[in-house]
Formats: sequence, C-alpha cells, structure tokens
Amino acid sequence: MWDQTKFPGGRSFPNFDDPWRVMAAALLADGVPRDKLFPLDVDRALKKLDEIRPAISLWWKTGDQSVQGFRNGDYSIGQIWLTRANTLKAEGRQIAWSKQASFLVGDRLTVIKNAPNRVNALKLVGYWLDHPEAQAKVCVELLCTPPSRKAIELMSPAARAALPSDDDIRNYIVIPDARWINENAAMMLERWNAWIR
Repeated sequence: MWDQTKFPGGRSFPNFDDPWRVMAAALLADGVPRDKLFPLDVDRALKKLDEIRPAISLWWKTGDQSVQGFRNGDYSIGQIWLTRANTLKAEGRQIAWSKQASFLVGDRLTVIKNAPNRVNALKLVGYWLDHPEAQAKVCVELLCTPPSRKAIELMSPAARAALPSDDDIRNYIVIPDARWINENAAMMLERWNAWIR
C-alpha cells in the first residue's frame, strides 16, 4: 500500500468508525512485527498514514463502496474484506490479494435488546448455528469462511479452494487484541476523526 512506485494509482481504506484495522496496517507497513502490534501505537500509525494520505482516493464506508472504485478504476490497491475481493474475482476482474498481514476477525449474530419478534430472531440464530448445511450454502454464495468445520466439509471443492487455509495464513495472520480494541475504541475513534478531517 505504501510503495507507490511498485503499485501506482489511487488507494482506498475503510472509514466506518472502527479504525483499528487501518492503524494496524500502517504499523505493519512501518515495520512493527505482527505479534507486537497491540497495544496499537496510535501516534506512530497516524504518522505513517500521513505518508500515504495524498494517494488515498476513497475512504469507504460500506462494502459495496469499497469495490466500486476497483470497478471504476478510481484506485488500484486497497484494504477491503475478503468476501468483497472474492466477488471482484468472481466477476472476472484482474484482482489479487496478499495473505500477509491478514486480520482474523469474526462476524457476530446479535439480537437487539427488547427487539420485536425476539423469540423468532433467537430461533433463526439457533438454526444458523445448528445447521452446518445452511452455513455452507450461505458461505458458498458470500465466498466466506463458515463458523463450523462441518460446514467447510460440506462446501464444494471450488468454494473450499477460495478460502484461506491454515497453511496460507499461519505465518501471517494478525490476531487482534479484542479486549484492547474494545477498551480503547472511543480513544481511537476520537483520534481518527481528528486526523481524517
């Protein structure tokens, strides 16, 4: 992302009120080892981002927005979710990604407190968790990793081949310190919002 000679063109990064990924990427680019990222050095991360800021074409807020710039040629390199990168590849676009410094993040299923139809919402969550065949079907469509190993086994060989394997990421995966991120979310967002303006 920072080598504009090797990778010319615009860049894109997310800006959706959860800036730790961008800060972590900046620190990795500045030479911080992946196992020493946390606690994030916010000052150092923002200083590293200063170097590339003029080349950033888009600070995206949604997953769809993250890929539109690739489709339109607005930028040539960016930090996007694997599901979105896989979508671009499935469209036949010339796209590749590095598995180095991949962030291991999970999705969440939530039911809002006092939500209408709470009982049915909980049934849906239970169904999802108890039915690996449903997980497999959805994750084949979304090109993402399902929450259970059984679901992975039920996916087609082609779909499984698109998933990052243990061998692919073992030496590169960044496991975020979720506790530190949660405890420092307000501070990071305040610093981020002041920097990005």
